[in-house]
Amino acid sequence: MTSSHRRPRGRNPVTSLHHLRHHQLLLEELRTLFRVEVTDARLTPLRIVAVELAADGASARVAWSGPDDVAVRLALERAAGFLQARLRESLGWKRTPRLRFVWLGLDASPLEEEPS
Repeated sequence: MTSSHRRPRGRNPVTSLHHLRHHQLLLEELRTLFRVEVTDARLTPLRIVAVELAADGASARVAWSGPDDVAVRLALERAAGFLQARLRESLGWKRTPRLRFVWLGLDASPLEEEPS
């Protein structure tokens, strides 16, 4: 195959749209889980602000705002498995991303607006 017949490097538009859709679904589902299913009192005041899904879908950084202390961070680490299991059930993806939580501050504005 000559170089003129090769597919240009870079993101495939279909893959990019697929990735963006997964990103949005993950954000919406995490916000719903925190609103409805998370019962740990240390986590109820937290707000999911944004999600950054890795290109391969293996991991996701979850940005949150709210009070930050060691107890909250430990509670998030403990809740990660529960959240991943719920995401697996609700989204039905082949691979559920490993969640890593990143604190944005006490009063961080959402990067994407939450529905009211």
